[in-house]
Amino acid sequence: MKILIPTMGTRGDIQPYIALSKKLIDSGFEVTIATHHCWKELIESYNVKFVNVGPDIDIEYETAFIRGKSKNWIVGMIRTMGFVFKIIEESTFEIKELCSNADLVIASHSNIGAIEAEACGVPFISVTLQPDAIPKKKKRKSILDKLLGAIINPFMVGPYNRLRKVHGLKRITSFDQLLSPLLNIVPISPYVYPPMNFGKNKIKLLDTGLLMKA
Repeated sequence: MKILIPTMGTRGDIQPYIALSKKLIDSGFEVTIATHHCWKELIESYNVKFVNVGPDIDIEYETAFIRGKSKNWIVGMIRTMGFVFKIIEESTFEIKELCSNADLVIASHSNIGAIEAEACGVPFISVTLQPDAIPKKKKRKSILDKLLGAIINPFMVGPYNRLRKVHGLKRITSFDQLLSPLLNIVPISPYVYPPMNFGKNKIKLLDTGLLMKA
C-alpha cells in the first residue's frame, strides 16, 4: 500500500511524520512525505521517501522573520498561519496530483491533503498533535459556548472552505468536519495523555517513539 503524508511548516510540522513514517515502513508500507525542499535532507536521512511540494524556501527563516516583525506573539502567530496557508493554497493542485497516485493519505495536523484526497476519492485519515484541539461533544451547550462557536468556527474553517470551493466540494461549518470519518491518529503515548472517546471520530493514540536528530 502506498501512503502519502503531505505536511508543510517548520521542523515541528515535519518531525512527527518522520517518526510515523518509520513505524509504517517497518510494518511493510510504502510511505512518502511531501513537503518543502528544505526538509529533503532531514527526511531522507531516516530513509523515508521525500517529494517536494511548494516553493523552495527556508520556511523556518521565513516564519521567524514574520514573527520577529510582529508586535506581539498573537499577531505573529496569525501572520505565520496566514503565510503558511497561502503556500498550501498555491500548492493544492500539486498535492492533489500526489494524492491521486496514493492508496491512502495521512492528512497532517493542518489538514493538508484531506481536501485533495477527498476530491480524488482517495481515503484519508487525520492526525492531531494536540489532543485538546479535538472538538469535544457536549450534550448541552451554554450560551457562551454557542457564541464562541459562532465566532471561532467561521474563522477556523474559512480558509479550508476556500480550498473546498476550488475542488468543487461542499462547504463545512465546523472544525470537527475537517477530521477524517475513518480515523484520527493522536501520536502521543497513552502514558502522557489518557485515551479519549469523541463519539463518531475514532481516536488512536499511537506511541511513535519520536525520533530526534541534532
